Amino acid sequence: MANLSGFPYCTPWKNYRYPVTLIADEHIEFTEKTGHFDQPDGYVSTPSVYLDADYALNYPDIAYKFIFEKTGTGAGTKYKCKGRHYPMAFYDGNAGTRGENISVDTVVPGWFALGSIDTVEYLTAVNSLSPGNILPYTDKFGNKRSLHPMGPGVYVSFPDSGFFPGPAISNNDTIAFKIKSTALDGVPKIIDGTYTSYFQQPVTGGDTVVTEPIPFSTNRSFYLSINHEPRTQWKRALVGANWGHTVWIEVSEDGENWMKKGSPFIDDFEFAQGTYPNQAGFGAAHDARNPSNALDAKKVRLKHEYVTGGSVQTLHPTQFIKQTITPY
Repeated sequence: MANLSGFPYCTPWKNYRYPVTLIADEHIEFTEKTGHFDQPDGYVSTPSVYLDADYALNYPDIAYKFIFEKTGTGAGTKYKCKGRHYPMAFYDGNAGTRGENISVDTVVPGWFALGSIDTVEYLTAVNSLSPGNILPYTDKFGNKRSLHPMGPGVYVSFPDSGFFPGPAISNNDTIAFKIKSTALDGVPKIIDGTYTSYFQQPVTGGDTVVTEPIPFSTNRSFYLSINHEPRTQWKRALVGANWGHTVWIEVSEDGENWMKKGSPFIDDFEFAQGTYPNQAGFGAAHDARNPSNALDAKKVRLKHEYVTGGSVQTLHPTQFIKQTITPY
């Protein structure tokens, strides 16, 4: 059992955040476009980039790369992402670029396949069926798309299923880009008393990820919100549809020795993989006015736990989940 802490497993709490912002192409440098993605300017082929945090601005020299593969024939044709490159800092905190190719077979279907509806395998890249044309995220071509997380507060969407405009995706077609440090210039920070952090879901039963101590008085009531905005589409192996997520409140006098406080704050919530209604955000309120909830300690933090038992579910690297706490 692993107890993970610190960046990149969980980012520090910040007293500001950004709205989910579509980044203009003037702040994106496309460094590689081959095959299907090598279209004249203005053609619907390159991904859109979104930010709601400034972590990506620290790595303007590192390219995010997607390598695709065509599988099947006829009605069974699928265009799957088999390779992703991203800052190593988002994986293990080290410098440089991490790149990884994975299988595009029926058990591990690459990182994702491009399609028209969100499932354990597909990422919506054709229309907004996730659900009922109500997604709030519009890409640079004016179409609603699903967001795929690539780091804390970094998301991409793809504008088509890989077939049109031609040529259709073929093996090893690649698109790569860098995010310039100017990407959030002029975008106002949201400062409203809420603190924001991003954590990577533990991937093995019994594993935990802990936050930094909450940055306000331990005697304050607060509300914890997880995955309310943006509601992104995570991807992972096809095995298993859900995984149980538990959150504990932990207390400490010295910041070194921690103990759980009472029963779980959130108990075995089922994170469902599938369409967006099954991935809705969730949360809980801690009412410090109730004497039984008193946090009589100098430091308080949250512990996220992947509950043991059931189907082991592995989330792909960089699938960060946004959490906010609001004292009241």
